[in-house]
Amino acid sequence: MVKIAHIVNPLLVRNPASDLSYAQPITLHTMSQAREKAKLEGKLVVTQYAAFYEEDTQSSPEDFKSTARLKRSILDIIPNIDSPRKLPLLSDILDRLYESAPDADYLIYSNIDIGLYPNFYDQISKLIEQGYDAFVIGRRTLSTEFTSIEDLAHIYAQEGKPHYGYSCFVFPRNHYPNYILGDTCIGLQPVGVTLAVNMIQSARNYQYFGQEKYTFHLGDDRVWNQSLLDQQHIHNEQVLDSITSLIKAKMQLTPRTLTLLDDYQKWRCNYVILKTTNTLRKNAYRVLRKLGLYDWVARRYGKVL
Repeated sequence: MVKIAHIVNPLLVRNPASDLSYAQPITLHTMSQAREKAKLEGKLVVTQYAAFYEEDTQSSPEDFKSTARLKRSILDIIPNIDSPRKLPLLSDILDRLYESAPDADYLIYSNIDIGLYPNFYDQISKLIEQGYDAFVIGRRTLSTEFTSIEDLAHIYAQEGKPHYGYSCFVFPRNHYPNYILGDTCIGLQPVGVTLAVNMIQSARNYQYFGQEKYTFHLGDDRVWNQSLLDQQHIHNEQVLDSITSLIKAKMQLTPRTLTLLDDYQKWRCNYVILKTTNTLRKNAYRVLRKLGLYDWVARRYGKVL
């Protein structure tokens, strides 16, 4: 029987206006529901873990196993940072999952605002049986009309819209020692791309699933889009570039990895053009993009526009 270890990073939500005030309780509740459904079906052994800071202890559900407390954050990596957000490092979370679940066949990491449909683990089992050894699951974006656990029947009934993004990751535990994650932090782009690159490089049969109803997110406010040029985002961007160089020095990048990185460079290019305020420069960047030189424009990301 396949054994799965699934980890999230819960926290005490101190701002009642934050969408996590309703999203996190729903995420944790739906995870428990999906685990119990998998237990009844008897195809998988699912163990759920929580990695959190000492001050967030009360946020962890009793039916989740707690890992060793998180210690570091992005605030330890970037001195004199202009943001107070104490964001954990992805490697610290996944290291704790790897160490806490020595018997697991597969590891799952998902964002704390990503809810699970009841058949989530059954679908994961089917994908593994089909031969996919590492995969990313895109979410369905649902309305925020219903935002309480009591509304779950209405939440599940929504069709929603597919959202292309990286928020739920499934990979073999024995692949994890090969991953190079650096000190990228969670909660900010392009942490998902960084993890996906590692997954693709180690997998025999990687896939991205973006149309299925496996996970969901309430609303699509994209708060992260408001600060894409702050120090923390730029740090994560630089980590992705450095990790890509390190991987290239060890092995050839697969076609799937190259496609992912190429698509991300195009996104960077488009964002640079969007944020450039100088009209002449913006038009020049558009010409370069049309000529296929989007990589050159993308290198301006994070610089004064």
